[in-house]
Amino acid sequence: MGMHQSIRGEVHSTIGNGDLVGVAPRDGSDAECDPRADFRERLGLTQTTYAFDAAGYHIVVLDCLQITDDMLHYHGLVSAEQLEWLTEDLSRVPGAMPVILLLHMPLATAFFGNLKGSTVASRPDRVVTNNREVLRVFENHNLVLVLQGHTHVAELIQWRGITFLTGGAISGNWWRGAYHDTQEGFSVLTMNHDNIIWDYVDYGWDAPG
Repeated sequence: MGMHQSIRGEVHSTIGNGDLVGVAPRDGSDAECDPRADFRERLGLTQTTYAFDAAGYHIVVLDCLQITDDMLHYHGLVSAEQLEWLTEDLSRVPGAMPVILLLHMPLATAFFGNLKGSTVASRPDRVVTNNREVLRVFENHNLVLVLQGHTHVAELIQWRGITFLTGGAISGNWWRGAYHDTQEGFSVLTMNHDNIIWDYVDYGWDAPG
C-alpha cells in the first residue's frame, strides 16, 4: 500500500495469484472462505472485475484466476459470469472507441514455447486457458492493448491489430536477480489512440551477492 500511496495520479489494481494467499495458507491455518476479500478491502474495491473510461480509452479489468482443488491451486480462466458482464459492458461502448484490457495472466505469450519448445503446451496455471473466448467478445470493438503479467518476463506480441504487453516484474526473479534476461523493473507506456510506445524501465535494484 505504501508504494500505491506514493504514486501521483490514479491507481487501478488487477488481482494476481500472489493476492490469493488465503487459498492454501502455508502456515497451516484454514483456507479463507473468500480469499479475494483482503485484496478488495486493502485496495478499496467492491469487486475484482470493473471498467472505467480515462483519456479517451475504455479500460477493462478482469479477474482471470479460477481457484481449483488440484496441486496447482488455481488455473487461468475468465469465468462465464465475467464474459457475460463484459459483453454487457462493451454494449455501451462505441465501436470505434479504443479499449485497453488488463488482467494478470497472459492471453497471448510466446514465452513458454520459446523456453521449452514450440510444441510444449503451457500449464493451466501459467496462461488464460479460454483466451479465444475472451478475445471473441471484443471482435466488434477496438481492442488496441492487452496489459498482462504473471510470467515475470518483458514481452511484446502483436496479433490481429492488438498489442499484447507482458510487463516483467518489480521482483524480477523473485528478488534473486534477472529472470530470463528481464531485469527487475516496470513498464511505461505513452499512448495516442492506437499508437503505443512501450519502455521497460530497469529501476536499478541489484540482487544481493
